[in-house]
Amino acid sequence: MMLKYTLVVLALLVAIPFTQILSFALPSSPPLTTNTIITEIPYYSHLKYLISIYNETTENSTIKMKFIANYTADYNVISQYNGIIEVNYSISKIFSKYNLSTFNMSNITFLRPGIFNVTLLNDALCFHYPYIYPGLLYNSSAYYLYFVATKFNFPLGYVNETKVTINNLTLIAYKYHNLSTFSTINQYFYVLCNGIGYNFNYTFSYKIGNKTYNLYANFLLKCLSGNSSTQLKYLGNQLEEAFKPYVYLDCTYSSLYAGLTPNTYREIFYPYIFANGYFIYRYAILSFIAGQPVESSYFELSLVIGNYTDLPITFLVCNSSNIIWENEEFTRVNVTSLNILGKTYNNVIEYENISTKSFTILYFYNGTLIEEESGNIDGNSYNVNEKVVFVGNSMIPLNLTYPNYFDYTNTNLPYKAIDPSLALEVSIIITMIIVALIVLLYKRK
Repeated sequence: MMLKYTLVVLALLVAIPFTQILSFALPSSPPLTTNTIITEIPYYSHLKYLISIYNETTENSTIKMKFIANYTADYNVISQYNGIIEVNYSISKIFSKYNLSTFNMSNITFLRPGIFNVTLLNDALCFHYPYIYPGLLYNSSAYYLYFVATKFNFPLGYVNETKVTINNLTLIAYKYHNLSTFSTINQYFYVLCNGIGYNFNYTFSYKIGNKTYNLYANFLLKCLSGNSSTQLKYLGNQLEEAFKPYVYLDCTYSSLYAGLTPNTYREIFYPYIFANGYFIYRYAILSFIAGQPVESSYFELSLVIGNYTDLPITFLVCNSSNIIWENEEFTRVNVTSLNILGKTYNNVIEYENISTKSFTILYFYNGTLIEEESGNIDGNSYNVNEKVVFVGNSMIPLNLTYPNYFDYTNTNLPYKAIDPSLALEVSIIITMIIVALIVLLYKRK
């Protein structure tokens, strides 16, 4: 459901050839108010990598890397359709320093040849085709990507850029910090401005007999050719619902109040809309502190990438008796009226997904998700634990300052304000006088 996207929780982009991408400066974030429908995804039809494998050992408390073997990996795209490429992946050994008769290549994912289908928007730098959509590359010290289909969390940060030469062609490579690891081996990686992985490492373990070896593989791009693109099939006019932002109020169950209480606001905006039904949406959970500017909690920039059937999107793509929402099937059960934040909505379509122990109910008005309820089932009782309610389509500016209720500064009072320190001193003195009088009166009795 939408609530679980509290992720530690994209500069106008169009589908353009790589040669044009080279001329653009790397933006720091996606646009906040501009949407773009993207009709094609660029890629290269041939890639060649040098894969070098090392064994990590410790000698006299010093970590050393011993070279084991290297391989050539070839990626050849043999077909494409609607954002999916079919890749023929072949691998060949160049040199090995040791006898690797006990080293079974088929047990290592990236040393296993074959033909694979790769959805270009479903992952980042996967072994079957090391690529990340270039519209996800930003000049930001810390931001967060979440690929829904593969459940891949990817916090990263821009470090710098450098020029590299491949096939006598000079390209820009961006260095990024992988914020999900503390390992010095795969802490940094390089990706070309066209989204192709240039230099990155992968750590893994391999067991031979009773001994486990800590290994790592370095992927270094040696050749790329065949600048091409895959055309995206247009899904329909429903995509236009993504042209506006959506703001929601989060409510969660509080045992203190024995009911739902407002928690925070969340903002969703779709800067990149792919014609085939994929979305990249910006997700912000707002933080409110008295006297401080409104902030986006956790990462300042959080992006979710996925197909509309996998995402908890904020509008209906198809208005039918059954819909797929966040990869779950929901059934249309009712048309009702709903009052939200003092406003009454009529002709609200209700969808539900119910299991033996839990439920989620969605309410749509004119195609917009206006409420989501979820909770657990106890016998015949439906207990709502979480609720998201629609506030509107106007973003809350992050440059606003939340009122400081602890520092009252109004000086236009009809009376003179008392200094707090003086008031405390006076109250203590008066209290002592009253106590003394009571003691004297008591003794006289």
